[in-house]
Amino acid sequence: MAQQENTQVVVLQQPSDQQLVIKIEQDTDWISIGTIVLSLLAFVVTIYIVKKSTESQIQSNKDLIKSQNEIKKHELEFIYKSQEIDKFRNVIAEYFALLMKFNSVVSLEIGRMERGDLIESLINYLSQVAYYQMQIELFLDCEANSDHQTVKTQLKVLMDSLLKIRIQLDDNKDQLNDRIAAFSNELDIVKASLIKLLNQNVKLQKGE
Repeated sequence: MAQQENTQVVVLQQPSDQQLVIKIEQDTDWISIGTIVLSLLAFVVTIYIVKKSTESQIQSNKDLIKSQNEIKKHELEFIYKSQEIDKFRNVIAEYFALLMKFNSVVSLEIGRMERGDLIESLINYLSQVAYYQMQIELFLDCEANSDHQTVKTQLKVLMDSLLKIRIQLDDNKDQLNDRIAAFSNELDIVKASLIKLLNQNVKLQKGE
């Protein structure tokens, strides 16, 4: 069957009372072209939507990765600070144990040991104390922190008290007990300051 064509007739009125007949044919090809154009437009719109969606997803992934990295960074910082606080706590505990040893052991040996052995024992003890003080001062590295500077000063005063005990062995032993008493007082001050500083570090780590 032959393809049918749609035909429209338009009649135009002329001034001379003559009619001009125009025959307009609408081929179905125009409908196909329109369909193709609409399909192309839909395709372009789809591509645009997919592009925008992809860009949004990429940005979302970037933000997620950044957020995860920040969380990981804070976790590592928290772990590092926790480890540092644990190290500080352990050093302080060993330092206190060593200082208490002077009151419980060394001070008793002063009245029993020969002078030469006593001086040697005291020198070895002072070396151990000095070692732990240096370990503690490594944690007191903030020049702008007044508490750090205060504890450093107190540690020095405490060491000076021990040195005065050592010197007193060469001088008048009658004043030795006074030197030991002074050392005990300085020890109490240092203990209070270090415990306070340790508690402050723990609170800062917890965000309090």
